[in-house]
Amino acid sequence: ETATLGPGAMPLPSVSMAALRSRDAAALEALRASLSSVGFLHLSDHGIASEVLGALSVARAFFESDEDTKSKAAHPRKGFIPVDGCVNAVRPPHLHEKFSCGRLADSLVAGDPYYSGPSDEAALYFGDANQWPDEADAPGFRAAYEAAYRAFE
Repeated sequence: ETATLGPGAMPLPSVSMAALRSRDAAALEALRASLSSVGFLHLSDHGIASEVLGALSVARAFFESDEDTKSKAAHPRKGFIPVDGCVNAVRPPHLHEKFSCGRLADSLVAGDPYYSGPSDEAALYFGDANQWPDEADAPGFRAAYEAAYRAFE
């Protein structure tokens, strides 16, 4: 099964989260095939409220804003990362821009060494605070992103 997410968008394989949870062989194969070939998929039956997903439309507005606006929230790991802007010891640069966020402060597990331990990986991924766009530059972005993050978590 495929899903088309908008005019001109390439069709994506569609996989049911309910089927994945039940270890349905066809769904597991569709997941493997999609991630091995296309790299993306449309996930259905995930249980995330449509209001949460709809609120993420503010992300499109942020990414359609000019480079100066986006660069105000730039950070090499936690915030806006432009094309070729993510060069570190773990990952090579990428040919896309993105907004990257670590776990929200209220969802961190106090004292859990996975998040605060002495390892270089913990410091790399969890050592910096999230860098959010200013509300004036991206109205509703942080609230929508945090709501979605909590729903996905």
